[in-house]
Amino acid sequence: MRHRRAALPVNGRIRVAQRFAVDWERLDALGRIYNGPQQALASYAIYGQSALYAVCASAARSIPLKAGERVRRRHVLGKVDNTGNSVASHLHFHAMYGPLPLDANGLPYCIDTFWVTGHAVGTEAFDEAEAKGAPLAMTTAD
Repeated sequence: MRHRRAALPVNGRIRVAQRFAVDWERLDALGRIYNGPQQALASYAIYGQSALYAVCASAARSIPLKAGERVRRRHVLGKVDNTGNSVASHLHFHAMYGPLPLDANGLPYCIDTFWVTGHAVGTEAFDEAEAKGAPLAMTTAD
């Protein structure tokens, strides 16, 4: 929900570039988002994972590729780090109709395959687990 309200004035127009954005996190074996100093990127369970894959055939995006280079679906592009407007390592995903991440409106997309292993109790539970480095309150998927 946080991204959906992020209307930004860019070049004289209001854009909602991240309207359909998702921030992906990974939990460790004990259900924690991070273990260790909160400011240390290596403390995060998702940090360094080979999780940046091209989701479709496309021209280059914000990943450091050569200008005009094309990618194939499932092409490995990099590892999870911490860049952009963020305080923690996570995988941010959004689709847009233009080449500039904020000077375009977000586009809806469909994820064709995924596995649900559990559900977070809610945003407040996530924020508390992230603030304290505690296990995230989850209900398991049936």
